[in-house]
Amino acid sequence: MLWALLAIYLFGSMGASQFTAAFEKIETNIKSDVRDDTRREELLAIVGDAEKSTKDEIKSRAGIVQELTNVLERHDALAGDIQRVLDRYRARVEAYQARMIKYRLDLKGKMTREEWAKVIPAEKASSPAK
Repeated sequence: MLWALLAIYLFGSMGASQFTAAFEKIETNIKSDVRDDTRREELLAIVGDAEKSTKDEIKSRAGIVQELTNVLERHDALAGDIQRVLDRYRARVEAYQARMIKYRLDLKGKMTREEWAKVIPAEKASSPAK
């Protein structure tokens, strides 16, 4: 059971609702801050694709967590059995990250610097506690 909890912590710590809220905020900002109708629709399509990709990835990771849990619970599991699951997980993560980078670059390529600053504002750095 400890292994299952560790796997869930490592692979499933961020739920779909947090991602959905972030995508909804970006969509809202695009609708209010991008004036050109054609570009606005293109941008919303990119965000929609990124959101779908993220939801699919979350489901896939849940399957990998279950698979890893099953392997870890087996007394006869070998290191190679565990490593195969982790290798598939790593490959999926890398592919997902590449897709998300592409979506970001697609958005950036279709937005002005000013639109970007409004739609995806930079996080404000908090000052260190004294």
